[in-house]
Amino acid sequence: MVTEVSETVGFIGVLMSIIFFGSFGIFLKAPICESLSPHPIEYQIYYCVAVAIVGIPFAFIGGDITFSIYPLIGACLWVPSSLLALFAIRNAGLGPGQGVWSGVTIIVSVMWGVFYYDEEIKSPSLFIIALIAMLAALVVAAFAGAPVEEDDDGTEMEIRSSFAENKKKPSFAKGMIASVGLGLLNGSLMAPLKASNMDAFVYTFEFSSYSLLVILVIYLIMHKRIALNTKFIFKYGVLSGLFWALGNFGSIIASISPLGMSVGFPLTQAALVIGGLWAIYYFKEITQKKKIAIFLLASLTVVGTAYLFSIAKA
Repeated sequence: MVTEVSETVGFIGVLMSIIFFGSFGIFLKAPICESLSPHPIEYQIYYCVAVAIVGIPFAFIGGDITFSIYPLIGACLWVPSSLLALFAIRNAGLGPGQGVWSGVTIIVSVMWGVFYYDEEIKSPSLFIIALIAMLAALVVAAFAGAPVEEDDDGTEMEIRSSFAENKKKPSFAKGMIASVGLGLLNGSLMAPLKASNMDAFVYTFEFSSYSLLVILVIYLIMHKRIALNTKFIFKYGVLSGLFWALGNFGSIIASISPLGMSVGFPLTQAALVIGGLWAIYYFKEITQKKKIAIFLLASLTVVGTAYLFSIAKA
């Protein structure tokens, strides 16, 4: 039986997601992580340990544990998307990466809600306007997100990300491609929950458990290629996982509330503003004032279009 929550609780879930989803990537940018550049699968293992631990209490407050196929499908969507997030942050930066993947996530989630789950749209014209505005904002965010600085001769040169001094030079273009792929997967993340008709707490526990299982299977297949730096990286991966797990629970609450997949889950992607602020003012990924203004405008446009989607539905 699906847990029923009010619209007010749904908005609380949205706020929770915005804060934690917007901040989970900051730990990957810790100096030690930048220096060691851990393999995404290694980082994801520690990440999933935290997600699984956070999920344990939900086993005691939900209904019967069944280990349904639906949470497993959710985990198989999330683990690859999370690996793409780590790749995107490393190559494109926290702000630009999250700006693009949040926008794609909103589009895909809205499509699921409208075309598959028949969540009613009262204003199709406004819906189309919001969709076009979203696509335009994504393009602007991607172009504005590549920071620049002046070379010794005073000319501008592109700085891909704060990992520019690592042996493997980051690729902004590959980071953007990863962000789009992440958005496609992430936008479908709540679909298994909606299809399952499961209690949200039970689903959270089973999803968390399956996620750890999936990443461990991937590691066993690829372990010969992965050198572990557990002593130095473990706590950062766990903190990322903790923040993501709390954000994910908020997004689940938003999705099962009357806000639904076409409004509730897209609103959680306003986390990109939080991520953008971290990227600009703490990590200095974007330094030019003009580019900062353009990037923030594009980010706010993405948030605004999420609101337009809600109006189109209401």
